[in-house]
Amino acid sequence: MSQSEAYRVPTCGPVIGSIRPPGSKSITNRALICAALAEGESELTGALDSEDTQVMAAALNRLGIAVLGQNRRQTRRRQRHRQNDLA
Repeated sequence: MSQSEAYRVPTCGPVIGSIRPPGSKSITNRALICAALAEGESELTGALDSEDTQVMAAALNRLGIAVLGQNRRQTRRRQRHRQNDLA
């Protein structure tokens, strides 16, 4: 059987399970921007740790939005301060 051929596995009931797709740099960057715009602290789990997302996190840090990375868990955290809190 070649890789392009499909093989159907007969089932005897519903299939129960879960999958975790790999992280995506474009989704991670969008999530970082959404977190930057949100009030309070946000936690992103499953964030991809790539050069692009590190550049986005560095840019947000330069704008005063703290982005903390935990490479092993691939989690990004940030704390946004309101304008009044910075005065």
